[in-house]
Amino acid sequence: MTIIKNCLFEKILKRHKQLIGGVKDITTQKEMGVLGKIQTTALKLCLFTADFKCEHKDCDVKKDLTLHHLILRNTKEFMDFKRYLAARNYWNNQIILCRKHHCKIHRVPDNKLMLTIDKAKINAIKKEFKGGEK
Repeated sequence: MTIIKNCLFEKILKRHKQLIGGVKDITTQKEMGVLGKIQTTALKLCLFTADFKCEHKDCDVKKDLTLHHLILRNTKEFMDFKRYLAARNYWNNQIILCRKHHCKIHRVPDNKLMLTIDKAKINAIKKEFKGGEK
């Protein structure tokens, strides 16, 4: 799969940017719903660019996948909330890692408590992108 040939990728990316640009304040129930949509579009874009496998070097694992944020929570105190929210949840600030490598990065034991992306969700996103190829 290539990004350039996938019209669905472009459509989701455009929607993702629109959602982030429209965030004003995450104190209302409506805005919390927008945050969920931002995270959903980011997940789709990340899984697609990662080819639905771990992005750690020398790893091709396709199960127990997780989403890892590159901008950490502790940067929040240095920027206004909207900017922080946009930066943290923008799709290219996140990578797909298998649980083992995600735990390793955070220096925690590899355990079943690390939340993984639901297999059914991954398969649904794969199917959605397969239908979006041109």
